[in-house]
Amino acid sequence: MNNYITNPFNIINNGVSITEILRQEVQRGLNLLLETEPTEFLKYAKYDPKGYNSGNSRNGYYERTVKSVFGKLVLNIPRDRNGEFSNKLFSPYQRICYDLGNEIIQMFKQGSTTREISNFIKKTYGFFYSPQSVSNITQVLQKEVNKFHKRQLNKRYIAIYCDATYIPLKRNIVQKEALHVLLGITPDGRKEVLDYAVAANENNSIYRQLLENIKERGVKEVLLFVTDGFGHLGMTCNEVFPKAKHQCCWVHVSRNIRAYVRKADWAIMAEEVKMIYTADDKEQATERMVTYLNKWYTKYPKLLEKMYDPEELFAFMTLPERIRKSFYTTNALEGLNNLLKRQTRKKEMFPNENSMERFVCALYEKYNEEQYFKSAVPFEETSIEINQLFDEVYGGELNFKENVYT
Repeated sequence: MNNYITNPFNIINNGVSITEILRQEVQRGLNLLLETEPTEFLKYAKYDPKGYNSGNSRNGYYERTVKSVFGKLVLNIPRDRNGEFSNKLFSPYQRICYDLGNEIIQMFKQGSTTREISNFIKKTYGFFYSPQSVSNITQVLQKEVNKFHKRQLNKRYIAIYCDATYIPLKRNIVQKEALHVLLGITPDGRKEVLDYAVAANENNSIYRQLLENIKERGVKEVLLFVTDGFGHLGMTCNEVFPKAKHQCCWVHVSRNIRAYVRKADWAIMAEEVKMIYTADDKEQATERMVTYLNKWYTKYPKLLEKMYDPEELFAFMTLPERIRKSFYTTNALEGLNNLLKRQTRKKEMFPNENSMERFVCALYEKYNEEQYFKSAVPFEETSIEINQLFDEVYGGELNFKENVYT
């Protein structure tokens, strides 16, 4: 992914247009595709010992400038020692290509399957790429996955949501495995997938690895972690980011309560629970919770343990009132998980972990790009309060340059 997409603040600082962003993405995508062609032609991969004494080998690249609807594209055209190789994308003297459109971007950004990639190339360019060529393309895309996991992140996040969703994955057999996801909210209210990892089951050790990873990549100040109450995840978050607060999702709290009460009581109890977390402030919320527990505790003794620690239930109330409703549930991440499931449903299962990684990474990259251009007016209006909160918790003032991607 190019620097302007992963670094939206550079758009503001450098006056980069959206057309320029798209031009760079198309250029990058075509160069990735060109990079795979010599493997198919020579019948061996780069640095493969099979190429020794084969009679021909790679011989670097030469640049060609091609005009497109996005502007001039600088392409790296591969060469071979014997001068026999000819790329399939462009004729030797072609300098104009105005048929490039959003399909090219989608190919590299939406995690297309090998079949979809092959069909795309055949439809767009009129020739067929062998299965091996398509496989080579997907291997090149793996580099993009590695970049996603290592890219630099913001210094500050108002909140980070932690949750896992299950996706069918084939190893020896097909089983659903847990995709652990961290979704951050920037000080200006933008959503951003920070990192993800797959494991057989949801567990705290994976979350810890993800949290330590984002810390190494630049995340230093977090006000709130929002989770569904899984295990001791809140404790894990606080061990990595000691000054951050932990918020339990009220939707999950309500579900836990509902499992222990009679159907006849639930309607009124659910309304009373909602009155607790929609209170004006922490003091009022605490009073309502005490009243609630006094009313129902005798009938449902296990209710108290289902309500968790008040500090974890009302942590979101330290935030400005206008933006609080975004942080008392994990709905933001649940929505992203639902999007992922809709996209993966047609695939039935992934043949291996790398295939799943490429698909998920492409979807998350596209999600991050789209989120940047969505307005977040309430966050803009509360920016002073939010910055004051960061200063109170972590001390000092933030240098703007330190809070952007590098």
